[in-house]
Amino acid sequence: HIGLKVEIGYSKLGQNYTDTHIDTVFTRNIKLNYLQIPILFKYRTNGKVARFYFLVGPQFNFLLSATQKYYRQGTEFDSIFSPHNWPKPILIGQSTITERYTSMDIMGRLDLGADISLGEHLFLNVGLTMAYGLMDINASDYRVPNYKSNTYNASHNIYGGVNVGINYVLPIGGKK
Repeated sequence: HIGLKVEIGYSKLGQNYTDTHIDTVFTRNIKLNYLQIPILFKYRTNGKVARFYFLVGPQFNFLLSATQKYYRQGTEFDSIFSPHNWPKPILIGQSTITERYTSMDIMGRLDLGADISLGEHLFLNVGLTMAYGLMDINASDYRVPNYKSNTYNASHNIYGGVNVGINYVLPIGGKK
């Protein structure tokens, strides 16, 4: 009924921003690609037709790449920005921006679902996955305060999804 689940996965996360400064609309679309390694404690109930489960634990996300598209009034925009109280200028429209994000994020992950028997060694898996990043994903050199309030707000990854799968369990030693 209890166990440990370790897997390796890949995810595409990101951020989308739209802001208006004076009469100009700025839009920024960011794509973050991660290698994911969750280490999850699993508990599953007993049952002949359906076995419910939950998994909980940390998930380690390793940043593979980060890219962006930056727009001003709907047109791609490339400029140098020098915020006040900031040590160096930022090339706003740069497309590869991996250095602006931390190389690793640790997430808290929770999975809930059921394994439904379809045959002697075959079952359907249906579940929900939810994860929330516990760390600020912005690299320390790119934690820019809001220009209106001059306060910094951390950025966190968050995602949820539905899992559906078919599983076949190999019989061991000829016993059920």
